[in-house]
Amino acid sequence: MSVFFPYKTIFGDVELRVTGGGLDGGEFPKNPFTPDQRLVQLYDLDKKSWRRASLDVELVAPNEEIAVLEKQGAGVTAIAVVQSPETQLRQTFSLQRVGAKSAKWHGTIDLDRLNFRGRAELTGLITGPVASREHRHLGRSEAWSIHFDEPSLLPLEGTLRVQWVDFKNPGERRFLEDHSEKPYFTDLSDTVPTVFLNSCDDFSGLRPIMEDRRRSNPWERALHDAQRVGIARSVWLAMLNTAVAAVREDEDGGPPDWPSEDWKRQVLQALLPTIYPDISSDEALNQLLSDRRSPEGVATLESRAEAAINGQVGAGKLLRRTLKELATIELPSQ
Repeated sequence: MSVFFPYKTIFGDVELRVTGGGLDGGEFPKNPFTPDQRLVQLYDLDKKSWRRASLDVELVAPNEEIAVLEKQGAGVTAIAVVQSPETQLRQTFSLQRVGAKSAKWHGTIDLDRLNFRGRAELTGLITGPVASREHRHLGRSEAWSIHFDEPSLLPLEGTLRVQWVDFKNPGERRFLEDHSEKPYFTDLSDTVPTVFLNSCDDFSGLRPIMEDRRRSNPWERALHDAQRVGIARSVWLAMLNTAVAAVREDEDGGPPDWPSEDWKRQVLQALLPTIYPDISSDEALNQLLSDRRSPEGVATLESRAEAAINGQVGAGKLLRRTLKELATIELPSQ
């Protein structure tokens, strides 16, 4: 949703970065950051009980626009804001400027575990005086998601809970032995769906490809993005089909009911506004069932669903970035 202000604000992008942090005064026992998704996962740290998480953040604004604002007499400042819908908590943290003329600020935010539940949002704000009124909104970054508890759907590695398992020796998960020649298997039968990634020797190179995009070789980054998007597309399509099958039709001709399981309902709520953009969510659910009953409707539904899923997993954004990176590489002459 776009928000308009009755005064001039920063036109360029304001970028918030989470650069590090720690847990209870020490290091994180497991890396919780996924910068590509602006995601911090604090529920999956190999440590069930902890009191305080610290996040090091950096806020970067367009240099020229900050310089213009200050030339006009605006005393520009920056803050980080954390909001928790479930606990109705809003915390602000002042950020320190990196140099007198810099358009960069940094700081550390401390989050007490007892104050948060579920998902919180972390946003960076640029503020300054407008018409003699202090601390007016001048710019805002895109939000990072901080998950304190495991959600039904996770925006990581295909948007689900991810577990690495040796499919040839899966222990209690004997069903994975039947899929030992596959790189991954999606289990949609549980209340929290899971993508199992195969860590057996045949796929020994899969883990480094999937887990870390921060590498110097652009070809390796391209492979990482392609593999991740490929899995994500497949998983989202399977989730959509499973969720559609769980929609309950009224035998008396009344409106259909949304799936009772959280993750199935969330999948439909995430995709239907893009598949059917001009109608309400309840009308979209009804149209979904109608399209599913006819060959022409199914074709339209599948085409729109594919486009919606590509948007959901960020396929276009990642491909554009990859093409831009690869275009700068000089190939060796033959």
